[in-house]
Amino acid sequence: MAVQGSIRKAHGLEGRLLVLWSVALLALGLSLAAALGGLLLDGDASAPAASAADEAAAREQRIAFFEARAASDPIDFLSLNNLAAEYLQRARETGDVADYARAEQAASRSVEIIPVDNYAGLTLLASVRLVQHDFAAVEDLAQRALPLKPLGAAAYGLLGDAQIGLGRYDEAFENYDKMRGIDAGLPALSRLANHAFITGDRFDSIDLWKQSIAKSQGLPVENQAWAHVQLGVTYFAYGDYGAAAKEHERALKLFPDYVHALAGLAQMRAAQERYDEAIDLYARAVSKLPQPQYVAALGDTYAAVGRDAEAQQQYALVEAIAALYQANGVNTDLQIAMFYTDHDRNVAQALTMAQAAYEAGPGVYAADALAWALFKNDRYAEAATMSEVALAQGTQEASFLYHSALIRLANGNEDGAREYLRQVLDLNPNFSPLHAETARELFGGLEAKR
Repeated sequence: MAVQGSIRKAHGLEGRLLVLWSVALLALGLSLAAALGGLLLDGDASAPAASAADEAAAREQRIAFFEARAASDPIDFLSLNNLAAEYLQRARETGDVADYARAEQAASRSVEIIPVDNYAGLTLLASVRLVQHDFAAVEDLAQRALPLKPLGAAAYGLLGDAQIGLGRYDEAFENYDKMRGIDAGLPALSRLANHAFITGDRFDSIDLWKQSIAKSQGLPVENQAWAHVQLGVTYFAYGDYGAAAKEHERALKLFPDYVHALAGLAQMRAAQERYDEAIDLYARAVSKLPQPQYVAALGDTYAAVGRDAEAQQQYALVEAIAALYQANGVNTDLQIAMFYTDHDRNVAQALTMAQAAYEAGPGVYAADALAWALFKNDRYAEAATMSEVALAQGTQEASFLYHSALIRLANGNEDGAREYLRQVLDLNPNFSPLHAETARELFGGLEAKR
């Protein structure tokens, strides 16, 4: 009875799981890697400013300069390329999603002016398409760019990014490795670290992030802080909360009030059951950059401490924010499908969105989202099949394992469910402030039945 009650809790109206974080990090990791791939155009490298504030001020001056040049000369594709790169970086730093639309306009216009011999324009447009999760377009643009500059690292990285999104991990590794051979810096190493995590290589997923951090000097402060955040996220996935918190704190020293570090540290505090601190940190992050995943995480943390009215207020904001992102060309279908499914809102629509996301990019995160949506729509056999796809690379995501456990239990496979729950608790016992307890209850109940 305890097991069945826990299943009903996980499957019913209280079924809220913090998995948006993982999905968002995949998107964030790909977007950053793309931005870094085209960040410094040939002949345009400059010494970094002393602080994030100084860099932001210098960036505004460069944007104004290149906007004026582009306005005065309708065929100045070089200024358009520089604008696209600056808009992409500013979007990362400020969260102004309109900058993605600006970057798309600038890069598209550049490629219209010079459609063939325009390596920077093609790679920058590919970077925009990556943010939009149009992986087929990214692959096409990268393939067009490669012959123009065989020793250019960016196109190899973007081609690998497209293949990651399309679930072609062996091909992605080959292109990332080529990129590393050309320039073993943060853009290549960060991609390889992400690949190592997805394919279940714990040692390299940590070591490559450490190498990325060591190679980040000279890049914008935000990029350096981001690398620390990603190492922190990786430590969290493996249940090392102390090491994860230290990396987010290091990021905040580099870039004070860096949104992703605030949210990462909030996640650590929630895992450590320091909920008041987690709420304060999430609230700070959301006040600066109300991304859907952070708003949802704040709501989930409120819910964990019984502040349900405040949780519902945050949940109500998620869809409105997602609509703003969509209006500016940023694809959030996967994230919103997960939000709907986790919170038992519009589960039929969530399934439609998850199916579309998987068709466009059949990677492990999309497979997990589709498996979870199928489960919530009572399509248990199909959910089990898709869950196997999500787990096929050995990705050590506690949320994947938790989903798989409940799916197997719904299909009557108690032994499989028990094993996946054991893996969840061994890997990351406090993976969710709302569902870690449910995982423990389910596991305990199944163990008692043996």
